[in-house]
Amino acid sequence: MRTSAFRYQPVTDRNAALKGKIIALAQRHRRYGAGMIYLKLRQAGEVVNHKRVDRLYAE
Repeated sequence: MRTSAFRYQPVTDRNAALKGKIIALAQRHRRYGAGMIYLKLRQAGEVVNHKRVDRLYAE
């Protein structure tokens, strides 16, 4: 067995917490699009890129 396979560390999902926040906002405010959700996240103090919010909102 190769050492690279033996020492493999699975990558954690860095977007899991942000996905939850986006889903919660989208369910609470159904008329909001990705842009408004991005603004609400920024107002709440979340430092996030608008392109990242667009990508996760589309999923």
